[in-house]
Amino acid sequence: MSAASSGQVVRLMDEPDIQSAVSIVGAGVKEAMCVPVKVGEAIQAYLYLDASDVSGSDSSDAAAFCSAIGRLCGLAFANLQRLDLQTAQARLVQELEAAQMVQKRMSPPESGSMAGIRWQLDVVPGTIVAGDLVCACQDSLGRPMVFLGDVAGKGAAAGLLMAALEARLVAESEREADLAGMICRSNNAIMRVTDAAEFITLWTVIFDLENNKAHCVDSGHGYCVIVRQDGSIHQVEIEEGGPPIGVVADYPYVGESVEFNPGDRMVIFSDGLAEQQGPAGNMFEFERVFKALAGSGSEQEDVKRLYAALEEFAEGRSWQDDVTIMSVCHDS
Repeated sequence: MSAASSGQVVRLMDEPDIQSAVSIVGAGVKEAMCVPVKVGEAIQAYLYLDASDVSGSDSSDAAAFCSAIGRLCGLAFANLQRLDLQTAQARLVQELEAAQMVQKRMSPPESGSMAGIRWQLDVVPGTIVAGDLVCACQDSLGRPMVFLGDVAGKGAAAGLLMAALEARLVAESEREADLAGMICRSNNAIMRVTDAAEFITLWTVIFDLENNKAHCVDSGHGYCVIVRQDGSIHQVEIEEGGPPIGVVADYPYVGESVEFNPGDRMVIFSDGLAEQQGPAGNMFEFERVFKALAGSGSEQEDVKRLYAALEEFAEGRSWQDDVTIMSVCHDS
């Protein structure tokens, strides 16, 4: 077996050093052969044959015959490995599809209304399980609250972190109405279960429709514009801002209010839109957002226009990240 580990068929009669082996001689073996069974270049097993009586036999083609059997064994091993891999992949796909269904149940419907707002939402995951999070709920005072963010990374790990933050924020919103306090406590909770490479950018807004205000906290996200009823479009820039969730423990996030009048629409999106690269290596960015939204008359049209502009900009290239777009209208 040691000699055959080089990958070649080894015969006792061709190896003088092996013929003196005490174990073989003591067993009365006159002829022996060892054939490596390989899958690709890796040896998976050995086929060993020996005989104590070779009188009257013709073993001239024995090596070729046993080598052929070894190759057939290798093909059988490869087939078994392929079947095992297919079974494992099918199981993984089923588990990921189940996780995707849970994400869909956690997300708001594509079109909806609540407590004086209505929205249009579309989520296109870059992988089976998305790392974008989006939610619409109400705070403890009954005011509508929306948050949209992006988890660093993709796949199942990002999806689990997304679900953890979403559940925490919803729970915090039911306890009190201080938006900055919600974000601070959620940040500390996420810090306990993440490492340095895991973080979440997040835009959170509570709509105070009685006073025509939108109270926002920007946790390292920044992708938000307001389309006014008169058609003007403005990027919402929060001066205080703050780092992404999961980066700095006990960070004192601060909220900031912007005007949000009846008929205005707030359009929030993930970095999958803003940072998508075109053929020239440039990114989509805000100028194209403004251009796409110019002349749009509804939240449904906002979302359609942005996706159409993204497809045109990418020129057939696959999207590099999850893309989530939500347009929220003051319906009072």
